[in-house]
Amino acid sequence: MRWSLLGNIAQRLITFGSVAVVARLLTETEFGAYRQLLSVHLVAFVLLPLGFDQLYVREVRSRPSFLLLLGGALSLISALIAVISVAGHFLIVRWLDFGPWSGMLWLFPAVTAIQARKLIYKTDLAAQLDYRKISMGETLYAFVAGVGGIILALVWPSAWSLYISYGCAEVAELYWLRRGSKISIPPAWESLRAFRRSGWEWKRFSLFHSGNQVLNALGGNAPVIIFGAALSKAAAAAFSMASLMVTVPIYVLIGALHRVTFSALAGRSRQQLHAPVLEMLRMSAAFIVPVLIWVAVMAEPLVEIFLGQSWVASTAPVARLLSLYCVFAALFSPVSSLDILLDRPDYGFYWNLVATAIRVAAVVVGLRFGVMEAVMAYAVSSAVLWLYWGMMLAHLLGAGQWPFHWTWLRMTPLWLVFAGLLSLVSGLTGDPWTALIASSAPAIAYAGLLMLVQPHLIRQGLRLVRRN
Repeated sequence: MRWSLLGNIAQRLITFGSVAVVARLLTETEFGAYRQLLSVHLVAFVLLPLGFDQLYVREVRSRPSFLLLLGGALSLISALIAVISVAGHFLIVRWLDFGPWSGMLWLFPAVTAIQARKLIYKTDLAAQLDYRKISMGETLYAFVAGVGGIILALVWPSAWSLYISYGCAEVAELYWLRRGSKISIPPAWESLRAFRRSGWEWKRFSLFHSGNQVLNALGGNAPVIIFGAALSKAAAAAFSMASLMVTVPIYVLIGALHRVTFSALAGRSRQQLHAPVLEMLRMSAAFIVPVLIWVAVMAEPLVEIFLGQSWVASTAPVARLLSLYCVFAALFSPVSSLDILLDRPDYGFYWNLVATAIRVAAVVVGLRFGVMEAVMAYAVSSAVLWLYWGMMLAHLLGAGQWPFHWTWLRMTPLWLVFAGLLSLVSGLTGDPWTALIASSAPAIAYAGLLMLVQPHLIRQGLRLVRRN
């Protein structure tokens, strides 16, 4: 656990720090173009394994056969992405309004193929719970992408600089994960043959899970893609940076909790999952939600410090709205693999199908009234949908709606006290650095109240971090 946590912290901080520097070096148009293409990449990336990475981890006794199926899925999807990217190049350029940057799209299939290869090694390490090596690889990736992007942006301030450094980072992480690996990857033709022969036996899980992953990625990245295509690359840049500012601190913990939860709880019955799932929910409520409250209240000084005064008007209000909806994402994300653990991938798929349609529609309709109206519609609809997803998880777990939700609802008085103290402190000064330093006082007060009211949570949190 601690390696996953430390790796997440290092990767997220390096990524955010380097992106903040690059955002100052590039124009918002160039930076927005890169972030728009990166959003498309993220959607393609989650489709690559077709869910066989999760099956490889879950099916402990049949991993040799699932290695073939995983390799076949990765080879098939990366080849399809290459064909679509090349054959549909003109249409994709028009759809993304990517005329000045159309050349970068020719590199898209090559970068995706590298990511597919990397996924094999990463999945095997996750199955072995070797998060030390995974975390070091992710940190190396962030360092190469960040430092390379800054150096290239200094001499060539364009979206090309960031995309080239992004590709180099993928190569560096692949080299690290492959170095010293004991896994023997079969040839692509052998994997494809095995996939054609027996891959469809798992079509229910594969289609539901991969569809769920794509819809989830699309729902989260739709505003950046839509803003960049229909409005301006600058609007895409503002939303992307606000989203990054919100997700960096919370997904440091959410990513670690979710990653370890899935591997550690694989193979347990529904009854055996009750206690650890509720424990994860308590951890999220106690330690992750307050970070979101802090970002929401301190949005203006945070944006001014990291991005500069010119970004405050466009980015701070967006960050505040995203922070409020992400409260529910923070609560339920660490336990959202319940549908996979209990072999009900249809749960997540159908929810994501409806949720993605609603969130995209909210952005499109909201844009008729303005950018902030689109962001507000997106945030409100996402908050409601995530709350409903929590209710679905409670039903799937079978622990009862009230015990499940009371686990986090009991924390609301502490959240309100923390938010009130933060608002009071932030209103006392107009200097961003002073406001940021002063915000440590409410944080200490919150930790003291938590220790007083629920001392066991502090001990559980420390014990969780010390685990393997």
